[in-house]
Parts: sequence; C-alpha cells; structure tokens
Amino acid sequence: MANMSFKPVIPKGKVVDEKAVMRAIERTLKNKTGLKLQTDFKKTVRTWDHKPSFRKVFVKTPNQMIEKVYPTGNARVPSGATVKDIYYYVHEGTKPRVIIPKPGNKVLKFQTGYIPATSPGRISSRYAYRHGNTVFRPAAGVLKSHSIEPRKFSEKIAKVQQRPFEVDIQEAINSAV
Repeated sequence: MANMSFKPVIPKGKVVDEKAVMRAIERTLKNKTGLKLQTDFKKTVRTWDHKPSFRKVFVKTPNQMIEKVYPTGNARVPSGATVKDIYYYVHEGTKPRVIIPKPGNKVLKFQTGYIPATSPGRISSRYAYRHGNTVFRPAAGVLKSHSIEPRKFSEKIAKVQQRPFEVDIQEAINSAV
C-alpha cells in the first residue's frame, strides 16, 4: 500500500507547544485524513457484489504517526476466496491461471467478453458485465484464463489525497501554535 508524508511549516517567531501540535496532528489524521482515505477506498468497490469493508487504524510511535486503511472481510465468494483476498487480487494483479472444470463436468462454459468493474488508475467502480458468445470447450487439456492487471488503488488514492492531506496537517499545526 502507498504512503503519504508531509513537511510541517512552523510560523517564525511563534512559541510552539510541541504536545499541542502533536495532538492537533493526531486529531486531523484520525478525524479527517483517515475518513477521506476510507471513503476513497470504498469507492473502488462500490458496485461489487462481494465487497470488503475498509478499516482505519491509527498507529503512533515515538517517530511517526500513521493512519492506515486496509480491506477486511472473511466472507467467502463462490470460488472459495475471501472478499479481502479478491480485493488484493484486483489491487496487486494476478498471473494467468489454469481453469479447471467443476468435478463431473466434461465441458467448460464461458463467455468470450468481459468488462471489469474497475480500471487501473481510477478511484471508482462501475457495474461489470459479460458479453459476447458463449463458448463450450471440452474439459480435456489445459485452458488458461487472462491475468488481472493491477489496479494499484492505494497509489492513486495517495496521489489524489496528498495535497489535501498537506493542507489539513498544516491547518492543524497553525491552529495549535
């Protein structure tokens, strides 16, 4: 997942209460930044039938503060994977894989065309649909499916949210000094 960072600007000549500044930054990360990120991640699965939830977690160490947003969900989809797994497959991409028919089936049945719900470089989701001819193929032999092109939602979200993040953090600092 992608990261965002900032370089604070402390107004010259101001006496700085470091603890007040850190509390203001923490409040902003939890109440503004995290919610904006969570909202953008939800947009990426808006139209999915089997979608994960997105959890935000605040982590504070002596050297940094982190607002993390990540997919959650252990509900299983028909393939047996969890909704969280499916999200990572789409986010990170997959290699082509072998298609195996269900036990007892002698033919594979599929449609030749498919429009996915998401696209690389976009923070959105549309309704996916199949189109084209239905193909029946003997189950003997190996048939490989297409790969999934990585969507890298987190990188796009970080790019879109970087400037608002910087503005929000600077406002938090200014309010505390």
